[in-house]
Amino acid sequence: AKKPTFATLLPTTAYLLRLEPPPARKFIENGVPVALGSDFNPNAYCISMPLVMNLACVTLKMSMNEALVAATINAAGSLGKSDLHGSIEPGKWGNFVVVDAPNW
Repeated sequence: AKKPTFATLLPTTAYLLRLEPPPARKFIENGVPVALGSDFNPNAYCISMPLVMNLACVTLKMSMNEALVAATINAAGSLGKSDLHGSIEPGKWGNFVVVDAPNW
């Protein structure tokens, strides 16, 4: 591919529609960058990225670190925006919220 290719997975859609979950482990093990999305629409009415990340861990067998990367830097990369978004680094936009949640 001339441009980076990402597997953008929508765990809420597979869960709510009772579809077979996408093969996240297979993508990851074969070096395909995985991004996560909420697929916010009438058939998967979810705007909670923490829930998307939880479902990625539970139903797609992703680790917490893999889900975090997929929801941040890889999601930005899938949109061609990782130069300014998706991670906390000097020179990037600071789009993040700090939450004091010791039992996350």
